[in-house]
Amino acid sequence: MKTYASTRTLANNPQVKTLLNTDSVRVLRSKHQLKSTDRVVGWGYKHTALQARSWAKEAGCAYVAIEDGFISWLDHPADSRSDVRASYILDEQGIYYDANQPSGLDALLQSSHKVDVPRIARAVEQIKKLGISKYNHTRLQIDDVADESLKKVLRVGDYCLVVDQTFGDASIEFSGACVEDFHRMLQQAVERAKSESSSVLVKVHPDVLLGNKKGCIRPEWVNQVSNDVDIYFLSDDIRIDKLLLGANSVYTVSSQLGFEALLYDVPVFVFGWPFYSGRGLTMDMATLPIPAVRKRVDRYTLFHAALVEYPTYINPHTNEKCELEDILDLIQAHKQVQQLRAANAWFQPVSLWKKSFLKDFVSYSAKSVIFSDNGKVDYSNDVAVSWGMQHSNIMLNNTWRIEDGFIRSVGLGADLRRPSSLVIDDLGIYFNGKQQSRLEELLNNYDLTDYEQVRGTKIIEVLRSLKVSKYNVGASDGIKGWREQAGSKEIILVTAQYQFDASMKYGAEEINTNLQLLQRVRNDYPDAFLVYKEHPDIYSGVREGGLPVEQINKIADAYIADYSIQALFTQVDRVCTICSLAGFEALISGLKVTTYGLPFYAGWGLTSDYCQFPRRNRHRTIFELVYIALVLYPRYVDWNSRTITTVENVINDLYAQKARSRQALSSGWWKRQIRKSKYLLESLNGSR
Repeated sequence: MKTYASTRTLANNPQVKTLLNTDSVRVLRSKHQLKSTDRVVGWGYKHTALQARSWAKEAGCAYVAIEDGFISWLDHPADSRSDVRASYILDEQGIYYDANQPSGLDALLQSSHKVDVPRIARAVEQIKKLGISKYNHTRLQIDDVADESLKKVLRVGDYCLVVDQTFGDASIEFSGACVEDFHRMLQQAVERAKSESSSVLVKVHPDVLLGNKKGCIRPEWVNQVSNDVDIYFLSDDIRIDKLLLGANSVYTVSSQLGFEALLYDVPVFVFGWPFYSGRGLTMDMATLPIPAVRKRVDRYTLFHAALVEYPTYINPHTNEKCELEDILDLIQAHKQVQQLRAANAWFQPVSLWKKSFLKDFVSYSAKSVIFSDNGKVDYSNDVAVSWGMQHSNIMLNNTWRIEDGFIRSVGLGADLRRPSSLVIDDLGIYFNGKQQSRLEELLNNYDLTDYEQVRGTKIIEVLRSLKVSKYNVGASDGIKGWREQAGSKEIILVTAQYQFDASMKYGAEEINTNLQLLQRVRNDYPDAFLVYKEHPDIYSGVREGGLPVEQINKIADAYIADYSIQALFTQVDRVCTICSLAGFEALISGLKVTTYGLPFYAGWGLTSDYCQFPRRNRHRTIFELVYIALVLYPRYVDWNSRTITTVENVINDLYAQKARSRQALSSGWWKRQIRKSKYLLESLNGSR
């Protein structure tokens, strides 16, 4: 079977090849190319596909209509390449917007199959929470609207929302409607608004806002139908969730916004026959009868068919097929990095190596990223950016502090290994337990939805299965374990930290050295079998300052160095630490943890703590802690595409890198310099 495309653009789109599970898509130039066993793909029912559809029918081969899915762009298509969509529809029966013949979506809704209601209910919950739509570019908040009277209407709500569409939109004609139906729709919306003493809000299509197309609703119609009702034209591109939550009803001909209104449980009046009408969920106002009777369904059956079964989702960065939830999570990641905003981000002095990757993380939050010698902040809407607690004397109310994330790389930062995740904190920084950080604020106040609870659970499952950690270094094989030697004793892993690290300065209190930690653990657990693990920076030779092995062996029962932390977790019962991230990773692995400092994961009811945490005022489950610490707090970059990605994508990528990495952490001085040079060049060149 050969695959042909109606246009060169489709034939050259790598995503189309992935969707169709083929390595080759040819441009269709003549009907004589076709055999009955071939297939032809074209963009829906557009004019560019008319000839291809005709030739496919004549040859007796399959025609596959391709269209955008209902959640299809991380940004706006005008600002994106055509081959970076997040979902497509592939339909061999028809296409969803053509009411004149059955489509693949109709077939799904006609069948009596089981719907995963909990799954789709959680997904809808997340769609509404994030304001996800077909296009997911940055939209305005209500407070950003310049027109004060319009802003007041949006704030108060209780308006009839009338949805304009682009002139010539194929979905209008194929839904059995025409431009005159827009006039009738506006008139009926005005009549309803008058009876309810509300106003009418006419939403202009995003493509009209960009100046690419014109709309169907004509401004002169307003005077013809106003009848003492206030009519506002909304030309501002407001967030979909804010717009729909204020609407008492939605009026549309065939727009997808009518479908999205059903997600928000808003009454929808429909003046054509779009795919979501005629099923008992909308007020159907079309003048022409529906060409084919549609089966009545409930909301979740429609949502499941339209959002889970009918589209094919594809990760626009990896070009791999995925699920609805993967795209929701990717959109969330892109939205989150834009929550911090500044005109200019002025970096305090940082190394050349850090400069090579910092812009990839910060540029989503600042219009301009500036590396200067003094990091001077000139304006109130500018910020100073500092690595960790360096330059701790600068003002906190206009400072972002940056540090490695908790799932970072395969290799050490001290070896100049570029990070796949960083945190940018506008309140403090997570390792400084002596003042509030954004992570602590989230852990104190953020309430997870069911969707987020499930995602946190799945992240833990993946981390346990793939055994991915922050640095992913050290051997995983050859650990004999100490169970036979320990007998019935509790085996405790005592994790050392680099003594002069900032986390020890700001995260340790009374017990502030590795020797004090080891002595205290022996005092608190006199009968336990203690395993002391040296910090990888010390063992690898990158830094100095470790305890003498002879001194360790006088207190501990075993000394360990070049083994991965995940491998060690399988051999112990408890982890004791001052404030090491190993304690967090141990919680993920299901181990008991005792802390002797002020780590971010302590004080939430999950650990046994030597110190007090008066600011931390609620208990958290491990699923909540993981979701907040690994999803909400950091940001992640996929270095293959140099774009923002999700924690799940980074976990999978690091796992693949780890499987390829066989270099010993404790290699000699020359090998370490070669390793550092390789990592530095990788960062500077932007390659893997």
